[in-house]
Amino acid sequence: MHHHSRAALLAALVALLLPLGAAEDPYTVTWEASGTDYRDSMPIGNGDVGMNLWTEANGDVVLLISKTDAWSENGQLLKLGRVRVALTPSPFRAGASFRQVLRARDGVIEIHGDGQAVLQAWVDSDAPVIHLQLMDEQPRMARVALELWRTAPRRLDDSKENKELHQGLRELQGSPGGGPTIDPDTVLAAPDSLIWLHHNARSIYGDLLRNQHLEALQAAHPDPLINRNVGALARGPGLVVVDDHALATASPQPGLRLDITAFANVAERSEDWRTGLQATAAQAAARDVAA
Repeated sequence: MHHHSRAALLAALVALLLPLGAAEDPYTVTWEASGTDYRDSMPIGNGDVGMNLWTEANGDVVLLISKTDAWSENGQLLKLGRVRVALTPSPFRAGASFRQVLRARDGVIEIHGDGQAVLQAWVDSDAPVIHLQLMDEQPRMARVALELWRTAPRRLDDSKENKELHQGLRELQGSPGGGPTIDPDTVLAAPDSLIWLHHNARSIYGDLLRNQHLEALQAAHPDPLINRNVGALARGPGLVVVDDHALATASPQPGLRLDITAFANVAERSEDWRTGLQATAAQAAARDVAA
């Protein structure tokens, strides 16, 4: 009995004191300074689509987007691209009011700035969609820019300085076609969205099998890289197309919503990929954001 009474007293003391001294969730990370590039980013994702997010000193919010099946013609797992969100005037410029918080338990990144401005960024748990939502009463101009670096075919060399030449790419060294080439992405025109993709018109798969004397496997195990398409669509209420690489608001508006839908499939025609992408984006847009 004595032990039971002591245990009950201890439990009562813990229940009384815990709310008073409870520490912040250990899985919450808070930064009070902005960053410079991807090395200053916070990662977040849903197991399929992910992003590295950082805020630069001028207040721009930048997303580096990934997808688990974004395999290139060279067998590389690609980043889909980079998206830059710029607000004018920006509430997230480096300063005393800046705070960026990764709430891992909730699966959301929050950026706090001047006044009541808060930007939330998360990846939908049930869809391949990145959401950004700005809660702010002050009207601001917004610009969403697509920043791609695979803009033209680029030959890789085998210098030690070239960090891209690794793993399967080395199998192409000395092949009749010369060294490996990084193929460019394609931007598709759209009336209300930014749409871009990477299409594998060729594949390293056959070279890999031949170099390892495994050609007999190809009949039973078809090429998983050829005609693979992966890319994304970005759009949001009040955002209009400026050009193939940018969206912007026509006038200052309070708040902002941006949805970026990623999609991958295997198809010879980009139109077939685009149809699947737009259907996925439409399904996501019809859902309640709060849910």
